[in-house]
Amino acid sequence: MFGLAGMALIWFSTPWGIGVGYDSIVYLSAADNLLSGLGLSRLDGYGTTIPLTHFPPLYSLSIAGFRFITGFDSDFTARILAAGLFAILVVLTGWLVYRNTNSLLAGGLGSAFVLLSPILLDVSFMAMSELPFLVFLLLMIHFLNRYLLDGTRLELIIAAIMAALMYLTRYVGITAIALGGLSILFFQPRTWAKKFQDAIIFGLISLIPMLVFYARNWYLTGSMTNRIISFHPPSLNQIQQGISTVSIWLLPARVNPVLRMIVLALFCVGIVTLIVLSFRKGRHNREEQNREKGARQFVLLMVVYAVVYLTMVTISLTFFDASTKLNNRILSPLYLVGFMAGLIVVWNATWFEANRFLKYGVIAICLVFLGVNFLRSADVVRTMRLEGRGFSGKEWRESETIAAIAKLPPDMLLFSNEAFAIYYLTGIPSNWIPENFDPVKGQEDANYAQRVRSMREEIISQDGALVVFNSINKHSVYAPIGELSDGLSLFEKGKDGAVFTNP
Repeated sequence: MFGLAGMALIWFSTPWGIGVGYDSIVYLSAADNLLSGLGLSRLDGYGTTIPLTHFPPLYSLSIAGFRFITGFDSDFTARILAAGLFAILVVLTGWLVYRNTNSLLAGGLGSAFVLLSPILLDVSFMAMSELPFLVFLLLMIHFLNRYLLDGTRLELIIAAIMAALMYLTRYVGITAIALGGLSILFFQPRTWAKKFQDAIIFGLISLIPMLVFYARNWYLTGSMTNRIISFHPPSLNQIQQGISTVSIWLLPARVNPVLRMIVLALFCVGIVTLIVLSFRKGRHNREEQNREKGARQFVLLMVVYAVVYLTMVTISLTFFDASTKLNNRILSPLYLVGFMAGLIVVWNATWFEANRFLKYGVIAICLVFLGVNFLRSADVVRTMRLEGRGFSGKEWRESETIAAIAKLPPDMLLFSNEAFAIYYLTGIPSNWIPENFDPVKGQEDANYAQRVRSMREEIISQDGALVVFNSINKHSVYAPIGELSDGLSLFEKGKDGAVFTNP
């Protein structure tokens, strides 16, 4: 019932379509181009095919596969996938909590938590890879836990397949492979020869699919992931953003930040204390250990995964992508496993079963938390339903500047600060206006002035156009509009931007 409600909720909330952001356009265009015979790729502003390498292929392949079967367009297909995957996540979370607490009430609270979570709903409303990643994550941890308990090779293979799917969905999915390797070596009570044998099997199954994709990328572009290694440690603002994001999981953003931090600290200390006490009890009571070992180990795997995931995000911020934002999207795996681990540990605590009043108190706290989340989610759903999200939303679909582009020749050379929006809404490839700072590398562009001059000269020589949306004012990486449009004539101005052409 919770799962069906989740599916209906996603569908009801997306009359404008699934939300489309910058990454979404890459995913969706890669699926479209694959079915058009261009391979997994997108088109740059000159109509040149750019192979998909910056993101893994599975989400785009899934969109393309469903499109091929159903005949629906990519946006509609992504909307169907979001509704279905959200329903699966709701059911899977409740089922796993039930399995590890032996309580139907706890399982129901687990499903309700996902269904009413403003964080997970916000992620699910976008055509992004987070939803399949979270589903594969829970399945991977479950089968890995079953393997560590029972030692069956089949469960090891299934866990490895789930890890491979995670890696093919997001590059940070390599964290699942790390979790599998560490767990096999240190949590499996077998000989080291057997451990190494199983670790090799797990590694081969989970790594080979992505290695094939890397080989394809290297052959087509000379790069495996279109990323350059450079040193740019996380800034203080990024760390503060991450802490603020986590604190808002417990209390709304309008609550005083200091109070949010205090509640977050108390929550973390309490959960860690319960986990430590749970494992100490297990070591001293063999009968208790045999009965609850599976649940404790499931929690342990989630805790280890959280540490591995946070470590990998830090490495990515430091060496691969300085622009990574520690927002709900990036931290959603920590949100999900943290909640599940906390609920399972509290529910299995000795005092919980022994003291009826404490039990009722915990249930009351859970219900209050769900009530607050319901109110927060209602705002998210209302906004999504009325306005949509991203480039598929009402604001962009009614853009006067986008309408002005339709008056230009379809093969006109375009430069814009929202090149992906033009590509998505009109189907016309567009180039990005040069930026004076590379947010991925965290470096300034020494040739910025020359690149701006070259852009203007190219627009004039090829009768192109400069499309500047008002969102340019939100970023400090662009020159003033007067400098960008120097030597060009205003073609049309709308409420949300302007189009400049060769005079």
